[in-house]
Order: sequence, then structure tokens, then C-alpha cells
Amino acid sequence: YLIIDGALSAKEINQLNKELEPHFSARPNSEGYFWGFKTQRIEALLAKSEVAQAMALHPSVLAIVNHILAPHCNSFQLNLTQGIRINPGERAQILHPDSAMYPIADKPFEFVVNALWAYSPFTRQNGATAIVPGSHKWEEGRQPLPHEITYAEMPAGSVLIYAASLLH
Repeated sequence: YLIIDGALSAKEINQLNKELEPHFSARPNSEGYFWGFKTQRIEALLAKSEVAQAMALHPSVLAIVNHILAPHCNSFQLNLTQGIRINPGERAQILHPDSAMYPIADKPFEFVVNALWAYSPFTRQNGATAIVPGSHKWEEGRQPLPHEITYAEMPAGSVLIYAASLLH
């Protein structure tokens, strides 16, 4: 995984917030242990935000995704755009890999790369994503020890890029 600080300008962050706020305001909280009970989720961001469209085509993000995926495919596609607002008092999500979407044992390479954008500061206190470095190489089912978990703390405008097989 890696974090690119300053991938969005303050102006872009403000515009993104303006574009997404009406959608978050109209959305109820999720209802489920995995999804949370004090978390709001909105989908189809490319239809809701010009800034989200630019984020999907960010040259640095595309270069990294291309570096990881291109040796194993002719092309790749955007799978999901989702805005997530974690509200105060939400419990941490359970650690999981997103690679479970492809139930293939001993995957020979990465099938998915995620880009998680911070449109507000990500801190451990407000729910920054937990990351388990190196877990993409572990045997399936291995659980991390507390000292193996770190947090993707980053300022607004940053992007976390990580292999979907990484526990997060």
C-alpha cells in the first residue's frame, strides 16, 4: 500500500464536499455488522460529482494501478465508486480482504487494486482505515497480532492505494 498526500487541492476537496453533501444528507445509516450502523454510504459517484470523475482518472493512481494489473491483463475497469461517511460512535469494521470477491485459491497475482480517497482528514480517532502490511502474502485465515496493524492516517486530499488482498 501507499499514500499519496496532496492528490486533491483544497479547491477540489471543497467542490467534492459540495457535490456529495446533498447525497449524504438524504441517505440513512447502513444497517449491518459489516457495513456499520452509524455509517452512510452513497454509490455511483461519477454520476454525482465532477471531482470524482477526475479522481477516477488521476494520473498517479492510474499509473500505479496499471503497474500492478497490466502485466496480467489486456485492460482493467473501474468496479465501484462509493462515498463512505463514518459518523461518531461507529465501531471499527472487521479486518478483511476485498480479494474474496474472486474465490480462487492461491491467486497468482492481484486482481483488484483499491484507491481510497480522504475528503476529510483520516485519523485513528475518527476511523482511519486499519491496514495490515504484508498480509496479502499470508495464508488464508491468518489473523494479525495487534502490533502488525497500522492505520492509514492522512490529510484531506490524500489517496490510499492498496492491493485488495491486503487485510484492511
